[in-house]
Amino acid sequence: MRDPVALQKKQTVAERTFRFLVAGDLHLEQPAYGLDEVNDSLRELMIEAPYLAAERVFETALAENVDFVVLAGDVVDPRMSGPRGVAFLVEQFQRLAARQMPVYWAGSPLDGLGRWPSGIELPANVVRFALDVPQAQLIQRDGITLARIAGVSAEGSPRLRPGEFAADAELFSLAVAYGQIDTTVLANSNIDFWALGGQHDRQVLSSVWPVALSPGSPQGRCPSEVGTHGCTLVEVSRRVPIEGERRPTRYDVRMRVMPTDVLRWHDVQLRAEHLESVEQVQDALLTQLAALQDTSRDTDLVVHVSVITDAQRAARWRTAMPVLLERARTTFGYRSPACWTAAIKFQFTARWGARYADEDTLLGDVLRELYRYADDPTLPIELTGYLNQQQIAGTLGSALELLEGEGRDDMLADAAALIVDLLGPRGEAGHGAHAGNASTTTLEQRGTT
Repeated sequence: MRDPVALQKKQTVAERTFRFLVAGDLHLEQPAYGLDEVNDSLRELMIEAPYLAAERVFETALAENVDFVVLAGDVVDPRMSGPRGVAFLVEQFQRLAARQMPVYWAGSPLDGLGRWPSGIELPANVVRFALDVPQAQLIQRDGITLARIAGVSAEGSPRLRPGEFAADAELFSLAVAYGQIDTTVLANSNIDFWALGGQHDRQVLSSVWPVALSPGSPQGRCPSEVGTHGCTLVEVSRRVPIEGERRPTRYDVRMRVMPTDVLRWHDVQLRAEHLESVEQVQDALLTQLAALQDTSRDTDLVVHVSVITDAQRAARWRTAMPVLLERARTTFGYRSPACWTAAIKFQFTARWGARYADEDTLLGDVLRELYRYADDPTLPIELTGYLNQQQIAGTLGSALELLEGEGRDDMLADAAALIVDLLGPRGEAGHGAHAGNASTTTLEQRGTT
């Protein structure tokens, strides 16, 4: 015979709306990175950003008075963060405990169950799921059962098996884990909501039943992690089935992004094909940056600017880019909040300069070689044999690292443009070549002092 008290609790929760917060990838041990130059205040902010953003996560939970918090891994590496990271987490968990908010934490290989300091206990409101096999917990608030959660922590290379996450036919069932999953097989598990860690950018993997969410990181760490970062507020309510539905969904699930980042990365495109002078480019850029900063409120911004134009204009404006960069920084980079321009680059929409690659000339030989490396990203560019040990250890060695990373295409395009500048026909300097199979060519001018 079923327990009448338990049955009454389940019937009660069927009529109650509840809310929870999902976050992951706090990475307290990892400051923001990826800038060659930055002012003093932003340098300090880049160091503190992970803690400030994580603190906003917990403050959001308290301000929204959620019923519980879900953490989907990559919260902190205790060895890399040192005592500060561990102490910070315990303090935040205690703040939630004072409001009787439970925390359900699925650890990742980075979090490391075995690396947590043995002398520091987590508060009683924190449930940290064990390794390998999902554990289930009933989530209760004020004596009412809200939901059922199943979670598992990971080590090594996590392999998620949806079939191991059991659901409850009478309760909203959610699962939390770290790693990627094939969303096509989720429906077979009967879980209503999946929270999956491991992605720095937020991604809604499925917006219909079953809902699947990768909450992303509360703070973008580098230039490639553009846009708003935060946590996700989830509201669950009982849904009245619609007549004729093949498979009625029992719950309405509403999700809302709650921004928590204190430093936000942006890519800005400035259309300059119609502009005729550097002064016009400057006015257009400052206007665009002012509009962007007006929308940032209390969040500092770091922007990378692409000036989209044709080859002839770029050739005329190229030497003025460092001055334009400095003007943008002095105008907006020292305000509070700041809008710091990290770099300005040209982006060309036309393929030009490739005509020289067919010539039986030194210019043609060099361009064909550059194209060969651009067309095959797996082809290593080995230049260390031309440098001595002192050069390898210095700035030249650091520059060579870009040739095997995200900056490879830009560096090859810059080299092609420089070659055409130096060896191209008189009167056609600046007509750089197209590098690679991409539809654009970039020629970057970074600010240096």
